[in-house]
Amino acid sequence: MEKKYIVLPHKGSEIVVEEQEICYIERANRITNLHLTDQIIEVAEKLSDIEKYLNIDIFVRCHNSFIVNFEKVRRFDRSEFIMRNGESVSISRSRYSEVKERFDKWAAMQRLGE
Repeated sequence: MEKKYIVLPHKGSEIVVEEQEICYIERANRITNLHLTDQIIEVAEKLSDIEKYLNIDIFVRCHNSFIVNFEKVRRFDRSEFIMRNGESVSISRSRYSEVKERFDKWAAMQRLGE
């Protein structure tokens, strides 16, 4: 699979992040934290702006404050994702149906080896 990168403003410069490094993205108090495999990067961009750059087959907005990378999920249930790093990410009730549909589609693609 071809590597995909996103470029975001970061403290007066630009930061380049490989999509596959992103576990999840969290927005709190007007700060957005990119939770990567080995670090957390703080940016000012809104989730809705970052969401435009992400691959919709593997990333889903599961809450007003969170975007999750399906490839970094260990467990999925009705109210949360448990990530491979052990962290918990909430799924809002209003977004659950879309998240479930998108997760099922992603899971089916994995079973087919795509």
